[in-house]
Amino acid sequence: MNIFTNRAESERFAKQKFEQYDVDKSGYIEYGEFRQAVQDFLTLRGVDVSKIPAQDYEDGMKEYDTNNDQRLSAEEFSKFIDFMLEGLALKEEREEGSA
Repeated sequence: MNIFTNRAESERFAKQKFEQYDVDKSGYIEYGEFRQAVQDFLTLRGVDVSKIPAQDYEDGMKEYDTNNDQRLSAEEFSKFIDFMLEGLALKEEREEGSA
Protein backbone atom coordinates (compact mmCIF):
# COMPACT_ATOMS: atom_id res chain seq x y z
CA MET A 1 0.00 0.00 0.00
CA ASN A 2 1.17 3.50 -0.79
CA ILE A 3 -0.48 6.83 -0.02
CA PHE A 4 0.19 8.03 -3.57
CA THR A 5 -2.12 7.09 -6.40
CA ASN A 6 0.66 6.50 -8.92
CA ARG A 7 4.37 5.86 -9.18
CA ALA A 8 5.11 9.32 -10.60
CA GLU A 9 3.72 11.02 -7.48
CA SER A 10 5.73 8.70 -5.26
CA GLU A 11 8.93 9.36 -7.21
CA ARG A 12 8.35 13.11 -7.09
CA PHE A 13 7.85 12.97 -3.32
CA ALA A 14 11.01 10.85 -2.88
CA LYS A 15 13.00 13.37 -4.95
CA GLN A 16 11.69 16.25 -2.82
CA LYS A 17 12.61 14.41 0.39
CA PHE A 18 16.06 13.58 -0.99
CA GLU A 19 16.68 17.26 -1.71
CA GLN A 20 15.35 18.22 1.73
CA TYR A 21 17.58 15.81 3.64
CA ASP A 22 20.69 16.24 1.48
CA VAL A 23 21.54 19.23 3.64
CA ASP A 24 25.12 19.57 2.43
CA LYS A 25 24.00 19.19 -1.23
CA SER A 26 26.58 16.46 -1.84
CA GLY A 27 24.20 14.47 -4.00
CA TYR A 28 24.07 11.75 -1.33
CA ILE A 29 22.42 11.14 2.02
CA GLU A 30 25.12 10.60 4.63
CA TYR A 31 24.55 9.01 8.03
CA GLY A 32 23.56 12.18 9.93
CA GLU A 33 21.12 13.17 7.21
CA PHE A 34 19.66 9.66 7.16
CA ARG A 35 19.30 9.66 10.92
CA GLN A 36 17.37 12.95 10.76
CA ALA A 37 15.06 11.58 8.06
CA VAL A 38 14.36 8.44 10.11
CA GLN A 39 13.66 10.51 13.20
CA ASP A 40 11.29 12.80 11.32
CA PHE A 41 9.31 9.94 9.80
CA LEU A 42 9.15 7.96 13.03
CA THR A 43 7.97 11.04 14.89
CA LEU A 44 5.11 11.28 12.37
CA ARG A 45 4.26 7.69 13.28
CA GLY A 46 4.15 8.60 16.97
CA VAL A 47 7.42 6.93 17.95
CA ASP A 48 9.54 8.35 20.78
CA VAL A 49 12.83 8.57 18.90
CA SER A 50 14.81 9.46 22.02
CA LYS A 51 14.76 5.76 22.96
CA ILE A 52 16.16 4.47 19.66
CA PRO A 53 19.77 3.30 20.00
CA ALA A 54 22.36 4.55 17.52
CA GLN A 55 22.92 0.98 16.34
CA ASP A 56 19.36 0.88 14.95
CA TYR A 57 20.09 3.90 12.75
CA GLU A 58 23.38 2.38 11.64
CA ASP A 59 21.67 -0.92 10.78
CA GLY A 60 18.97 0.94 8.86
CA MET A 61 21.56 2.84 6.87
CA LYS A 62 23.35 -0.40 6.00
CA GLU A 63 20.08 -1.98 4.88
CA TYR A 64 19.45 0.71 2.27
CA ASP A 65 23.12 1.27 1.33
CA THR A 66 23.15 -1.50 -1.26
CA ASN A 67 26.58 -0.64 -2.69
CA ASN A 68 28.20 -0.26 0.77
CA ASP A 69 29.67 3.20 0.21
CA GLN A 70 28.37 4.55 3.56
CA ARG A 71 25.99 6.96 1.86
CA LEU A 72 22.67 6.70 0.05
CA SER A 73 22.13 7.64 -3.55
CA ALA A 74 18.79 9.08 -4.60
CA GLU A 75 17.73 5.60 -5.75
CA GLU A 76 18.72 3.98 -2.45
CA PHE A 77 17.02 6.73 -0.45
CA SER A 78 13.82 6.37 -2.48
CA LYS A 79 13.53 2.77 -1.25
CA PHE A 80 13.70 4.06 2.32
CA ILE A 81 11.04 6.68 1.51
CA ASP A 82 8.77 3.99 0.01
CA PHE A 83 9.14 1.94 3.19
CA MET A 84 8.35 4.92 5.42
CA LEU A 85 5.31 5.89 3.33
CA GLU A 86 3.95 2.37 3.62
CA GLY A 87 4.31 2.62 7.39
CA LEU A 88 2.49 5.95 7.47
CA ALA A 89 -0.31 4.55 5.30
CA LEU A 90 -0.72 1.57 7.63
CA LYS A 91 -0.83 3.90 10.65
CA GLU A 92 -3.56 5.98 8.99
CA GLU A 93 -5.49 2.82 8.10
CA ARG A 94 -5.37 1.58 11.71
CA GLU A 95 -6.45 4.97 13.04
CA GLU A 96 -9.38 5.12 10.62
CA GLY A 97 -10.39 1.58 11.53
CA SER A 98 -10.46 2.35 15.24
CA ALA A 99 -12.40 5.61 14.86
